[in-house]
Amino acid sequence: MMHSLLILSNAGDTLIEKHYRDSLRNIVDQFVAIKDQVNLVSQVNDYICIKVPFNDLIFLAITKEETQIAVIVEMIEILVDVIKAGIGKVDSDSIRDHFSGVLLSMEELIEYGCPFTTHQHILAHFLRKPGFFERFTTIKPQGDTYLDEAIKNEQMNESPWRPRNLRYTLNEILIDVIEYVNMTMDKHWNPVRYDIVGHIQVNASLTGMPDLTMYLHAPHQFLHYTFHQAVISRRKRFEEEEKVLVFTPLDTKFIVFKYWLNDLCPSLPFKITPAISFEEETMKLDIRAESKMILTERLVIEEFKIYFVLPKVCGKPSIAVNTGTFVMDENKGIWSVGRLMLDRVSQLTGRVPVPKEIVPILQETEMSLEVNFMIVGYNPTGTKIEKVLARGESYAPYKGARCVFHSGKFEVRMN
Repeated sequence: MMHSLLILSNAGDTLIEKHYRDSLRNIVDQFVAIKDQVNLVSQVNDYICIKVPFNDLIFLAITKEETQIAVIVEMIEILVDVIKAGIGKVDSDSIRDHFSGVLLSMEELIEYGCPFTTHQHILAHFLRKPGFFERFTTIKPQGDTYLDEAIKNEQMNESPWRPRNLRYTLNEILIDVIEYVNMTMDKHWNPVRYDIVGHIQVNASLTGMPDLTMYLHAPHQFLHYTFHQAVISRRKRFEEEEKVLVFTPLDTKFIVFKYWLNDLCPSLPFKITPAISFEEETMKLDIRAESKMILTERLVIEEFKIYFVLPKVCGKPSIAVNTGTFVMDENKGIWSVGRLMLDRVSQLTGRVPVPKEIVPILQETEMSLEVNFMIVGYNPTGTKIEKVLARGESYAPYKGARCVFHSGKFEVRMN
């Protein structure tokens, strides 16, 4: 998958380099010369360079074979999270101070350029605080084998994604059913295209090694879905139409189940009505947004924003809004409504100077709005958590669940 993985400073200095096959030092030198002119993916000779900047560092992966770039980026993100958890910050100074620990983590994470151990609590053993290993070597004669034994025990555990001997004063399970809608609406508020991407996120702070059984209420059939590895070995109960997820949770926030639907048109609890008209040298804008919530639902549409881009030939616009704030960032308009009120229509009106000869072109140009929003306590598919049972431990944990509905790529055509 990868030929080399390096950690560079912003100046191009090599802090750590690991070549899994052939040494590609000449490719690295050529990349450093163009590092400020390239984005995520670039080509140097016959090699592909994946550049992931973070603070004052550049994580550089080099590959020659056809591979999945998203997997390489995810491995780099895991390494960043491990360094952050182990030494508190990820920058050039901390990498220099903890060189050996970071290098050991890289070697355990990646084997011959492919992912090997991706569990963060196992990789964290290599990045203990200063003096940690010295304490074992000075107190116990067998201290030099502590690291090997600790990692071996956890990797051989039947649930290697979860550390042993966890203890919490307050045992709780918090679950979010989060859905994103990608949608295009025409100017009359009719759907043109749509799909829904959702996932179930679990944050379990639990003592010991509990076994969770999660029952879903899913009125719509999941056509495309994936499980976290904690569920895969016991996915049979879900696939036999029981809609049950059985797993031992991670000791961190994680996504246990993902799904995608493209055969359900979501019901939207708001409406946007855009209008564009032209005079001699003026383009008039009128955008209205109103909530369609029912009073008994007690739901709130929050973080409501509308973006639009004006052609660069336009002059400085005169915009007025009756709710929220409006700013222009070069030729991009940002209307931050905030909370969409139930009893009030939010409205934006404006006049945009346009050269007279450009008006006929703009009349034929498609313009659109980009919309962002969040609604807590609502999701369009109706997927909910019916109940969660915790077995294997003597305590009864606190359980909380909620639904969250977000905008994905949400577009409204204005003409």
